[in-house]
Amino acid sequence: MPDEGHGKSHLTTRRQEKADRMRVTFEAMQLVTGFVDPESAPSGHVMKGLLIVPGQHGRLDNIDEHGRWKEDEVFFYMGQERRHIKGETGRCLISWRKLRDEMPHVFRHFTVTSQPASNSDGIILPWVIKNQANQFPLSVWMRDAYGPAFTADTTKTLFMSHQVQSSIMPKMTSAMQLTDTDFSHAFKDLCGFLQVNELESSANFPSEMERFQQVLTRVDEYNAVRMKLTAEMADSANLVKALIVKAEDYRMLSDMQHLKKEGQTDGNEVVRGMVKGLVVHYARGVVSTSSPIFASAYLRLPITSRLFDAESHGNEGIVVRSRE
Repeated sequence: MPDEGHGKSHLTTRRQEKADRMRVTFEAMQLVTGFVDPESAPSGHVMKGLLIVPGQHGRLDNIDEHGRWKEDEVFFYMGQERRHIKGETGRCLISWRKLRDEMPHVFRHFTVTSQPASNSDGIILPWVIKNQANQFPLSVWMRDAYGPAFTADTTKTLFMSHQVQSSIMPKMTSAMQLTDTDFSHAFKDLCGFLQVNELESSANFPSEMERFQQVLTRVDEYNAVRMKLTAEMADSANLVKALIVKAEDYRMLSDMQHLKKEGQTDGNEVVRGMVKGLVVHYARGVVSTSSPIFASAYLRLPITSRLFDAESHGNEGIVVRSRE
């Protein structure tokens, strides 16, 4: 069972949960390496931040793409034991899971956890310490002196993680200031002097832009094929019109022999040209057409005069395959 003061360390009551339901908390984390190494100069780094959103206790890093818990977690909240069993599914952080699936690059700079009041408490903080221990087996961390930093679970996790906690007590300033708040005042004064009300920002989404470029390339290819097919269809229509005029002339002259001979020969050439054009544009697959006129005209061609194999599919037209 948790210690007596464990329940009091959580920053959640019914009143806060209702009042802070739209609140989120972001904890920025900075890292200094080489501070105790006499042969190297200290180096500063910006670590992944922590975003705490409203919801039941959970952390997104412990949920896989199928919504299952990656590892077991046991904790006490409001006097009750809560368990996350490895392999089981739940609805914790479901909207954030969908966002991670759609835009995984967004989560490169911060991790997401949920807590009913969107605050760091005696449950969230041990999870953070364990994650830090996976990256740095031995470390010293500076934190504000707030309730969750002194719970039994936090103290135990600090010991198991080989992490020394240096608390910043009230009315104290750390000797090494990681975040210089005084700079913000100078920056605001400079913006006011220059009358700068808005700052431009740029966003870089390389994977999304690459996918968008691929889509644009395919659209350009399809559009080029469409325009070429449209031009060829117009040429074929003109040829058909010419054949109709010629056939009408033979009919007026009652020359049925030349009508059948030249009409069939020219008609076959037009149909063969139309089919050849389609197969050239779609040579990678099977070409189908739903035009009954085209289907009946091509199927009437002698087998020896066909450049392509054709199969009739009734109302669906014919399927044409290149003999090559």
